[in-house]
Amino acid sequence: MRRLTNLRYQKYYYFFDFLINNILNVIFAILKKNCVVFSALSYSILLVFPKYFWYLSFFYLIPIFWLALNKQLYFKEGFIWGLLFYLIHFYFLFVLVLKNGNGYYKILAPIFCVIYFAFLSGAWFWFAQLFSRRLNNIFLTVLIWSLITTLYYFFIYSFSFLIFECNYGYVFSHPFVSLIECINLLNLLPILGIWLLTFFLFLFQISIAALIYTKQKNWLVMIHLSLLPFICGIFSNSNIDEKTNFFNEFGFVPIQKYRSNPYNLAVCIYNEIQKIIKDKKNTKIIFMPETAFPFALNDYPEIIKWLYNNLENKKLHILLGSHKREKDKFYNVVYHIFNGEIINTHYKTHLVFFCENVPKIWKRLFNLSSELFLKDSIEFEKVLEKNTIFEIENKLYSPIICSDIFFKKDFSKIQPSIILFRNESWFSTKYIQGLMNNYIKLKCLELRKSILCISQGDCRSLVHK
Repeated sequence: MRRLTNLRYQKYYYFFDFLINNILNVIFAILKKNCVVFSALSYSILLVFPKYFWYLSFFYLIPIFWLALNKQLYFKEGFIWGLLFYLIHFYFLFVLVLKNGNGYYKILAPIFCVIYFAFLSGAWFWFAQLFSRRLNNIFLTVLIWSLITTLYYFFIYSFSFLIFECNYGYVFSHPFVSLIECINLLNLLPILGIWLLTFFLFLFQISIAALIYTKQKNWLVMIHLSLLPFICGIFSNSNIDEKTNFFNEFGFVPIQKYRSNPYNLAVCIYNEIQKIIKDKKNTKIIFMPETAFPFALNDYPEIIKWLYNNLENKKLHILLGSHKREKDKFYNVVYHIFNGEIINTHYKTHLVFFCENVPKIWKRLFNLSSELFLKDSIEFEKVLEKNTIFEIENKLYSPIICSDIFFKKDFSKIQPSIILFRNESWFSTKYIQGLMNNYIKLKCLELRKSILCISQGDCRSLVHK
């Protein structure tokens, strides 16, 4: 029996010998001059089609790490890698600007973003090579590259928008936003944290590159150890139950087509609510997305009174995305309306720069930046972050408005149930909408909280189990 087991192990090692010495060496010899291109394209495919290519999260950086171990990576390669990836990935940004922007110069905005993020990628390669080039120990080189790659992604994720006076970063390029398609692999994320698990992901990839580079089988140990947190997650009972339009005591009113006049819009909303109440008489809460009423509702108290005077159910809770005016300043808010009165207001704190608010320094340096999206639109004011709580039917909910879920950092005071109000109408490309939905699911897993998503055309519940 022991002899048979030894024979099986021998076959296992012979297989890896054949794989390393023949097939992979041939592939990497062909791709040696194109590893940067191959990696950038793999990364792009991963984020454009996450449902079908999520597994590329474990492989897309292997060509880059192989070049790193061969001491063939510098700022230029990093810049080219970033340029290729972000030109493809920021396609949604080009569409958004061309569709909604103003002025002949608008195309410069996404081009600037591509160059800026490509520069950050070049800095990543340069710093990693700077710290690792003097090391003769390949094990230390592997650790340095894994650590600096993790720090690079941390900066992109948390602080890359500092240039726009925003203390947050770009979250949709993290590989976990695609890997969440196979959620079981990430079940240990709430325990280990997103960045330790990210480190293991990069350690796995560079360990494979080291195995190919050195042809030493002891790297198999590192490969298995770095893969262990993901494998253990498969056996975890944690999961997310996702349902669409599931409401029993809730009602949902989508964004209405005719929104040019506040009074006509109020009539449309009233008709929708009446249909819901007629179908489900036990309805207690009506949800409406971000900017469902794109006017300062506090300027129209007569609309609220008229609405409740004509409703049969006077005890109906209405959560409505709208605007608020205070003197000459406007705010993006969600109102909690009950019994004909506004009883609570939640303010959006993380505004989308240039689309909702223009950073002060950009106003001073470039007057044209104020007209990019806001030439004929309202500019909202920033407010300090505040954790509002809506109390409805003896239950507590934490409201969050759209980009706050992507940029907010402190969720410690958030209630177990989150109501997310969104309006993704500007982001018309399907792949970025998919990445946004995936990120919300990732946040649900990380926080271990339930999220009720009130979107432009539908509503979904994500319940962490």
